[in-house]
Amino acid sequence: MNPVRISLVGASVAIVAGGSAAVTQAAAPAPQPATYWMSVETQSGMAAMANGGGMAAGMAMAFGGGMKGGNVGHSLALQLGSGRKPEGVAEGQHFVPSVLNAGKSLPLDYRVEKPVERREWTPDNNPMNDGQHAKLKLYWGCGDPPGAGQPRILDSRSPQSFAALKGVDARAMQELTAQRFTSYGEWPNAKNSRALKGDSSLVGDHLIQATYSPDIRFNLAQTQDFLAPLKISQQRGGNGATALSWPSIARAKGYFISVMGQDKDGTTVIWTSSQIPMAGFALPQWMAPAEVTRLVGLKAMLPPTATTCTVPAAVTGTMQSAILMMTAFGDETNVAEPKPAGAPATWKPAWNVKLRYKTSSTVLLGENGMSGMDGGSDGAPAGKTPKKKKLNPFGLGLPF
Repeated sequence: MNPVRISLVGASVAIVAGGSAAVTQAAAPAPQPATYWMSVETQSGMAAMANGGGMAAGMAMAFGGGMKGGNVGHSLALQLGSGRKPEGVAEGQHFVPSVLNAGKSLPLDYRVEKPVERREWTPDNNPMNDGQHAKLKLYWGCGDPPGAGQPRILDSRSPQSFAALKGVDARAMQELTAQRFTSYGEWPNAKNSRALKGDSSLVGDHLIQATYSPDIRFNLAQTQDFLAPLKISQQRGGNGATALSWPSIARAKGYFISVMGQDKDGTTVIWTSSQIPMAGFALPQWMAPAEVTRLVGLKAMLPPTATTCTVPAAVTGTMQSAILMMTAFGDETNVAEPKPAGAPATWKPAWNVKLRYKTSSTVLLGENGMSGMDGGSDGAPAGKTPKKKKLNPFGLGLPF
């Protein structure tokens, strides 16, 4: 539902008393401040390949054995919303530090149409509900063997079975969209986009200038840069359970891991690191740090101190291939226009900036060599040579 904005500008009230009329003018509302968001993500494994050519390309390279070391990239999304109308040509630029290795500036494409909003998963709007019969096995929790009551079987012909996925309501951030502002610009866009290398940096001076926004200036320190990449090591045990480990990520607020694959009978299998039933595709892409902390407290996400987790043997035992996805949700940086000296108590900033951070990795379960990260084992049990798998990245039966 689109918000309805009601503005009373220039309204007057006439008061008649003692044969004379006094007219008071209603104060004009304060202009809507400019809001600038930077969504800052570090990607590794297939996620890094997707940054350059789409997830399908990344998966095809991974399954084809084309991914080597150093598969780390950065992803940046810029959004500027303002209550001003453009003065002249509607245009904007974000002048970036040279260490970003992205040129002098990134152009903000002006948007007047309403962007297509991402559809979040709900039991009534689920990725399996495509008119075809599909079954899903849901596992959850680190450790081997799985806890009691697992797996839960979800069937597209039985809507009631999807209630098992509603372990907790994860609250997504209210996104910046064109309909929330008089003017709106973004990067990347259809006119300009580029992949950022893994050694690019945000540290330094930033300037945003647009014909529909006040100038926005701020400086980012080393502690406000991209998060470190996730370096996942995998060790397959003799019973088939896979032990995962990773170095702690500075500024991480919580971790979430999921495995998706297909059983031999064609049933989709999903496992998550949550201690309560929860599907990975039901988790929002971005959440506020406070929400991540709340989910950690509910044991739906791993705490920032976690560095290990085991995928049960029951999950991997019958799957021909599987994808492991891990995300560390980070902190935020919030900056506002500095208050001028001598400003009145009613002064409010004309602009504010939010940077939100996460780091993610998508790899093949049990195969460190595909991750491009520092590796542990090759995924085979001790003393055994791993078999060469013939994998089809588009035949996994994943529910998305």
